[in-house]
Order: sequence, then C-alpha cells, then structure tokens
Amino acid sequence: MTALRRISAQPTWLLSRANLRAQQILHDAFAREGVRPYHFRLLAAIDEFGPASQADLGRRTGIDRSDIVAAVNGLVAGRLISREPDPDDRRVNRLYLTAGARRVHAEMWQIAEVAHARGMTVHVDGARFANAVASLDCAPADIAWRAGVDALSLGGTKNGLPFGEAIVFFDRRLAEEFGRRRMQGGQLASKMRYLAAPWSSVLQSGAWLRYATHANAMATRLAEGIADVPNTRLLAPVEANGVFVDVPQSMIAALRERGWQFYEFIGATGIRLMCSWDMTPEIVDALVADIRKLAHAPVIEDTGAARK
Repeated sequence: MTALRRISAQPTWLLSRANLRAQQILHDAFAREGVRPYHFRLLAAIDEFGPASQADLGRRTGIDRSDIVAAVNGLVAGRLISREPDPDDRRVNRLYLTAGARRVHAEMWQIAEVAHARGMTVHVDGARFANAVASLDCAPADIAWRAGVDALSLGGTKNGLPFGEAIVFFDRRLAEEFGRRRMQGGQLASKMRYLAAPWSSVLQSGAWLRYATHANAMATRLAEGIADVPNTRLLAPVEANGVFVDVPQSMIAALRERGWQFYEFIGATGIRLMCSWDMTPEIVDALVADIRKLAHAPVIEDTGAARK
C-alpha cells in the first residue's frame, strides 16, 4: 500500500473530506438563494433571541464588525429582515425578521408537510405571485421553496408581459419530463427566445415587483374610495390587486352600461374588481365616482350587504 493510500484510509482524512463535502453542499444550497452560511447565522440569532442591534448580532454570531454591515444590508435587500428604530433609543436600529414572511411561510409549510407526508408534490399557481410578494414585503423564496413548494407557475401576462408564463421547479427531478410534456401539449414555440427575452428584462430590472406594487396600490385606493358607500360591503380584506365587494344588482347592470367590465364572483351580487399593472389613479377614481353616484340612484335592490 502506498503512502497516499495509507493516508486516504485514515479516519481523520475521511472525516475531513466528509466535512468539506458537507460544507460544499451547504454552501451550494445557500448560493441558490443568493445568501451565504453566515447570513443563516444572523437569521437564526434573530429568530432565537429576538430583535437585536447590528452590534449585538455581531457579538452573538462572532461575525467581524467589518463584515456584518454588508451581510445585514444583503438580508435587508432580500426582504428577509427589516430595520426599525429602537423604541428605547431612536439613534439605534433594531433588526427584525419580516413578519409577513414568517406567517405565510408557516402556513405554506403546514400545507406542504401534509402533501409530502402523503407522497404528493406541492404546486403554487403563481399567476399573481408578484402581487403576493409585494403585499407581504418578503423575499420570493419565503413563499416558494422555503415554504416547501416543489413547483411554481410564475405569472407574466398578468404582470406586464405580452405573453408567456414561467415554470420554476425547485425539485429538479420533476423537470426531467417537462420538456417532453410541453412539446406534447403544444406549448413549445418555434422561437422560444422571444418568449424568454421579456422575462430576463422584467426580472433583472425589478419591473415585475414595481408593476405588482403599483397594481396593489390601485386596489387599495379603490377599496378605500368605496368603503363607506351605502348598500355595499367589502367581502374580504384587500391583500393584493383585487377588490371583492357586494353591490346591488341594479348597480351591476348600470356599471356595465357605463362600460365597466368585471365578473360576478360570489353569488349574484358579489363582484370582483381587479386592478392591472397599468391601471391609473384616474381610472380608479372614475370607477369610484360612478359607484358613489349609482349608490344614490332611486332603485336599489336588496343585497347581501343590505340584509346584514
């Protein structure tokens, strides 16, 4: 046996190689999300000890003062933590885990655990995924693979793109047959690059989140404008770019006569008003004005709102 083989057979050598391999696997897993192992140390410290100043985090994690500034900035940019003034000393910022991300992550993980325990995979219909990310102010991963999701259909046409949706597989084994299935389903375009190019632009420029944030803001503006209109009732909180409201049937007909397009979504009088990525405040205000005007029309039928 050669000297090299004798060394390679030593337990210490094998343990050191195993440790290097484990570190590489861990590093690759973090890199897929654009973070590093020391980012996880910071997040774990906040989760265990609660909100803390940047200096306290450095002491607890052992990360050098010269490195922690960049690390924290990266986590803030990724919407994994937020900075808020210390209530006891406004000169100091405390770092918090994103509350919305915590809640949604926990809910989605519960669903994923049930599915995975039964041998099923979890798919998220992400037609309005960008609106959810914008509303929760979280990192996309927080309501995707970190929450146990295996596949995500990422909406493009409802967020400013002329055509095309993206399918994202977090479990790459599920993608092995997808190319063939796409072809069999007639979804393989001869010039696929023309569908892919707009995605590159909106993702790299951040436009996909800007568009979603704007659409959400227009929905909030609409809901606030009609919240106190007589004989109407908001059916759900506004959490993205949709407003669900119960209105009289006469108002539904009158709004359509004025050119407004929408769906009856809940019963005969519950309508869904969606605000698109290119909706303008002027259009929202015009709709609010018409709803307010029609609410005082002489004929108003009984609605769910009126009964309640």
